[in-house]
Amino acid sequence: MEFSDTFSLDANNDEIEDIKFLFYYRRSPGDYSIIIYSLPLNGTQVAVESSRIFDQYYSPSPLSFGDTIHNDLYWLNEKTILYEFFSSQAGSYINGYCYEQEDKYLAIKIQKEFKKYFGWINFSTLNNFLEIDDYAVSKYQASWW
Repeated sequence: MEFSDTFSLDANNDEIEDIKFLFYYRRSPGDYSIIIYSLPLNGTQVAVESSRIFDQYYSPSPLSFGDTIHNDLYWLNEKTILYEFFSSQAGSYINGYCYEQEDKYLAIKIQKEFKKYFGWINFSTLNNFLEIDDYAVSKYQASWW
């Protein structure tokens, strides 16, 4: 059995999608897997850890309340993996830094009219669900910080 779903977010409310979240679930006899990706769109970038997971995807850096979003973070405009969970009779494994996180922040940088703005998406990934609680984008250009 397979299931997939997507959710797009317009973080700065300009009627242009900024980021898309992709959810995949696969179950077969004896195992199952869940993968949640983020896909920045239209020039948006996501702050990620500086190394790839198994040389495939980068994983976003889950920030805590009070952490600073700035230009020195590692920014990417490509598909990233929030987490991948695989379980079978032989064991299980987890990839990504956003597994079972509560009240964390995904740092984003949005490009609009050749200017860039910092923003964040407040999320939780408990019980194999992605919940978006809130989001915001600064009205000041990112290059000012």
